[in-house]
Amino acid sequence: MRLRGQRGHTLIELMIGIAITGLVLAALGSLLYTVSDRFAGWGKRLDTATDGFAVASALQADSHRYVVCSATDGPQFSFCLPTAGCVPKVTYSGSLRNDGTWVVTRNDGTRTTLVATADAQPAFVVHTAGTIQVNHIRSSLSVTVYYRAPVATC
Repeated sequence: MRLRGQRGHTLIELMIGIAITGLVLAALGSLLYTVSDRFAGWGKRLDTATDGFAVASALQADSHRYVVCSATDGPQFSFCLPTAGCVPKVTYSGSLRNDGTWVVTRNDGTRTTLVATADAQPAFVVHTAGTIQVNHIRSSLSVTVYYRAPVATC
C-alpha cells in the first residue's frame, strides 16, 4: 500500500487566516457604522430644513382668504371671514399629544390637519405690521409669515 501525502493547512495557517479575516470584517463594520451615522445626520438636517414649511404655507394661504380674528398672543390663533361678523373660520392651535410631543394643528370646522411638530408649546404672536410669528417649532426656529389681509377687518 502506498501512503498519500497529507494536504491541507496547519493550525498556524488557519489562525493567521482567521485573524486577517477578523481585521477586514472589523474595518468594514466601522466603515458601515460611520456611513450610517452620517446618513442619519443628513436625514435629520433635511427634516429640520422643512420644519416650518407646512405651517408657513398654510398660514400664508389662509391669510389671503381670511382676516385675523384677534391679535392675542398664545397657543391658539384664529382667522375669520371678513363678512361674517368675526366668527372664527380657521383655528390653529398647539397641543400636547399622548406621546409627549407638541403639535400645531389647523382646524377649518370639517377636518383637523397636522401642520407642524414643536419642541415646546407653540406660541402664535400677531404683529400689527402684518406678520404672524410661530415660536418653538424647533428650539432654534421661529417661523414668521408676512401677510396682507383682505380689505375688511374684524
